[in-house]
Amino acid sequence: MRRHNYRLWKYAIFSMMLIVTLMAIGYSALSQALNVTSTSTVQQALDWMIKFSGTYNAVPLSTSPSSVSCASPTITDNTATLNTIHLSAAGDGCKYELQVSNTGDIGGLLSAATTVVNTNTSGYTCSQVSSGKVISCTKSGDDSEILIFPSSNSAITASTLGSSTASSIATSYVDPLINTNLSAGTSTNVYLYVFLRGTPASTTFSGLSFTTTISYAQN
Repeated sequence: MRRHNYRLWKYAIFSMMLIVTLMAIGYSALSQALNVTSTSTVQQALDWMIKFSGTYNAVPLSTSPSSVSCASPTITDNTATLNTIHLSAAGDGCKYELQVSNTGDIGGLLSAATTVVNTNTSGYTCSQVSSGKVISCTKSGDDSEILIFPSSNSAITASTLGSSTASSIATSYVDPLINTNLSAGTSTNVYLYVFLRGTPASTTFSGLSFTTTISYAQN
């Protein structure tokens, strides 16, 4: 009887050891199955592209009947150049509606807009007001001033410009343009104004050339 029990006891121990061994092997296999190693890399290409589209509209401004000639601007990706403009009387001006498009995948922030004088052979003395936000050109011997500036405001009138200082124009009309957002896939307009006030002794302004540059940064 004791030999019989002893054999059963040995069989039981052997069976338990076998079960434990099988469980260990099964757990090891399960652990290996749960370990997933990835060697692939996921990449997403994002394009950054904000620029003048080349689309524009030139609108004469005038407080009195006169001959205003708003020539076509020369447009690159981020600059607009005005070469020949004929303004014959005080209150004459031109408004250029320039389209800016974000054709990329990343939103942008307009960080700066500056205007510089390219050529000046008409006797005017030009200066930058508020770090180039507005250009003011005056001529010795007559009471006239030419103002050049960009803006996001499409409703600026000749009457308003006739009574505003160059520095107040920078604050009221140019500053709101800075830090404006342009989301991916959208377009907006930047308006470039050229305006004559005072009494010019000469109506020839073909010797003046201006370039406005806009700069964008990623959001």
